[in-house]
Amino acid sequence: MTYPFETFRATQKQTDFIQKKIPHVASVMPEFFRVMVVAYTSIDQKNLYGMPHGIRQDLGVETSLKLLLIACCNDRLIAANESAKSVLEKLRVLTLLWYAKGANLNACLFFGYYFYTQHSNALYLVKSILQQNEFLVDVSQNLSDNSESESLFKAMRSSAWYKSVGGLGDKLSTAYVQEGDYIRTDLPKPGYLVHFKKTGMYDLRVPMFLDPAEVEVPVIQQSKVIVSCPKCHQKCRGPLFEHIEVSCPTCQQKWSQRT
Repeated sequence: MTYPFETFRATQKQTDFIQKKIPHVASVMPEFFRVMVVAYTSIDQKNLYGMPHGIRQDLGVETSLKLLLIACCNDRLIAANESAKSVLEKLRVLTLLWYAKGANLNACLFFGYYFYTQHSNALYLVKSILQQNEFLVDVSQNLSDNSESESLFKAMRSSAWYKSVGGLGDKLSTAYVQEGDYIRTDLPKPGYLVHFKKTGMYDLRVPMFLDPAEVEVPVIQQSKVIVSCPKCHQKCRGPLFEHIEVSCPTCQQKWSQRT
């Protein structure tokens, strides 16, 4: 089985950032990946320690995650009082970038299983660790003033998502989430929660949660479809097909999407 994110590779700039700008994170990521590789083999094992869904406490996942979150605080990527939801999104980006450096695929599959499929458990665990970390790190420090880190996380989250009949897609990549691999939620905030429970085809390029404002619903009128350009937001009209190729008349941006 080939997973959609397997061909993703980090740019030299992204690799340099990890190694030079966030040294604490770079030092603990190998151990974080190691325990996730081990934990991946335990997903179907009997739960001996009362942890949910086969995540055995003795595998070190919780400990390595705690060390990673402390490293993130020390490198000023996250604040100890930052929301768990925001932290999970940054962990997704860091995991994908570390994998793109040549790390083990199975670690990413465990990340997909636990942080997407068992999202509520992962959210609770991260929230608990962040509360514990308040006693271990300086919660008064601000996040890094370096725009590189902000740009890094922003660049790894597409703002060109769309809703089709069969799922959610990204105009700027091949990322696509089928119906059944996400749910529409209303509480605590409206949006789309991605879990990959139907197919198990984890794609770490996809955020765990998409706000409705991030997802365009194409307008269909009289066998025509109207969509917006992901670059300049110009409205573009074309014939309605299951799969369309679009070229923006204003900025010449080209993309494809399903309808």
